[in-house]
Amino acid sequence: MKKEKFYELLGEIDENYIEEAHLSVEKKTRPIWLKWSSIAVCICLIIIGTVAVFEIWDNRDNNPGETNSYETPYATEGTENQPAQPSLYPFDYASILDFEKSLYNEGELYSKLSEYGVKSETLDKFRVFIEKLRSQNIVVPYINGKVIELRNSEGYSNVSLFASELYELPWVFYHPKVSTGENYYIKMTYLPEAFTITENLMASDVIKGLSPNSPNLNNLGEQHEKIYNKQIELKDREVTALVYEYKTDNRDSIKFIYNDFLVDIRCDQQVWNDNWFSSLSFESLDK
Repeated sequence: MKKEKFYELLGEIDENYIEEAHLSVEKKTRPIWLKWSSIAVCICLIIIGTVAVFEIWDNRDNNPGETNSYETPYATEGTENQPAQPSLYPFDYASILDFEKSLYNEGELYSKLSEYGVKSETLDKFRVFIEKLRSQNIVVPYINGKVIELRNSEGYSNVSLFASELYELPWVFYHPKVSTGENYYIKMTYLPEAFTITENLMASDVIKGLSPNSPNLNNLGEQHEKIYNKQIELKDREVTALVYEYKTDNRDSIKFIYNDFLVDIRCDQQVWNDNWFSSLSFESLDK
């Protein structure tokens, strides 16, 4: 548009409108230093936030998937209305040998748990668990008569020891090597003294006694597709296993009684099929 035409059009505008517009602009105008100060503050906040995000990612990358129990509190801080509870952070070990050694230095384990505020009841259960493991010379999973091969992936533990986990019991986790490299595990805990060990004792009965409201036969959890009993042939016996199939996870949870242990295996049945189970047993390290 030519300059002359612009002024011509401008001249047709009511002067009152021009005056009102001028006043409006004056009201909205702010000192230039205030604008730049706001921008500077925003830039600083963006820089601080970016540094924090990268620091979090860096820490996560240096500790992939596992938390070192000697660096992380083992219990949440309690309050008057909410007592301290044991967390799920385990003691982690690179090998079964390292795990075995720690059981003969249990004073350090108890000291750490006490330091983190774990309840005396939990400590008592944990102490009984350790004593039983030692008395049986450390029972571990065997495949075809040999100690199971562990995953040995850098940055991940091969054996994890929990003072309190499922059903508020101590558990030891073994992470076996599988072709897919996924996070499968075999975990074991001793049955409490209240249970009488018999050949007919099934995992469903034990779980009902330990935690009546937990998912079980005729008590399907929200995340479960099916829960049912299944006969599984192990290397040295047949067991009645309680199988949990999940809605959003291809891995099943298979629980069964083996001597005085409650065993829980998390696996994909396409990987750990009947042939694999037929090679599985649980034996002492010094057999």
